[in-house]
Amino acid sequence: MYWFFNYNNYDTRAIQALVYSAYKHNPHFIPICLWDEPKYKDPELKNWLESRGVLVLDHPPILDLSKQFDIIKRYSDDLGWGINPLTVNGCWQKVDVPKICYDMDILDKYVLLTDPDCLWIDEFVLETEPPILAAATEEEPLDDYISGGIYVWNLLRSINDYNHFLFYCMQNFDKLGHGDNVGYLKYYGYQNLTILSPDWNYKVYWQELPNGLRLSPKNRTQFKANPRLLHFQGHSKPWMNFASYYKKWYGDDIVQQIEKYYKIWWSYYEKSQKIEFRFENSSTSIDKFDSKLIKSTPINRMCQLIPTI
Repeated sequence: MYWFFNYNNYDTRAIQALVYSAYKHNPHFIPICLWDEPKYKDPELKNWLESRGVLVLDHPPILDLSKQFDIIKRYSDDLGWGINPLTVNGCWQKVDVPKICYDMDILDKYVLLTDPDCLWIDEFVLETEPPILAAATEEEPLDDYISGGIYVWNLLRSINDYNHFLFYCMQNFDKLGHGDNVGYLKYYGYQNLTILSPDWNYKVYWQELPNGLRLSPKNRTQFKANPRLLHFQGHSKPWMNFASYYKKWYGDDIVQQIEKYYKIWWSYYEKSQKIEFRFENSSTSIDKFDSKLIKSTPINRMCQLIPTI
């Protein structure tokens, strides 16, 4: 299965831990890292990824977001979010995955993407085949708002919809904020998306109750979830060590829980530095696509009629 993730100028350690965790639990993945020169400059990380069989793909987003950043910043400031151009760049880079697959002649029925602040701790299993797009909810229980942390595209349908979806985003950008996830939600409608188990978007700040259930700080209701893909969203990133931020919801107990997951993350990162590894399908993927795609232009045969914003 093709697995995409974007660098998005994250901490190098985040990417290395993510990649090693994917190799450990999903060595059959064909990994592709979405890059964007010259915005992202980390030649050492790029070499590290390529030596482990990751195809590093230089792909600026098709949507020209430079003129829209003021709108995005106002939207995020209203919600109390911190936002910067690279974060926005990464959000809209993700929606081009169907286009990239079209260019690369990828014929798989489904392709997968995760955010760079995730960590695999189990083998990925697609429990429900999506007719369009599968995503997890932002919080549990279902809150009619999807997360951009994990996507599974039905590739044929997504390729067919790609141009129309981009036009929709251009026409409605002021209503979407900075979010690719909001774009998908409004374009398709929540009822038409396939919702993945919260196991695949497991937030380490969900309180783990003695009865085996979880408690979300947003909805304050209990639900079932088992960690299979950790998503260190917001302030919960191990390399930032902001576990104390969540005390305001749960008190001191949550700090101990989050630090438990921090230890898991650090163990994967440390192994990524000590263990030599390479994805088993990597050589085939790189041989097949290096000459064809790496040197291609961002506006290709599929999107040449789409104007910039």
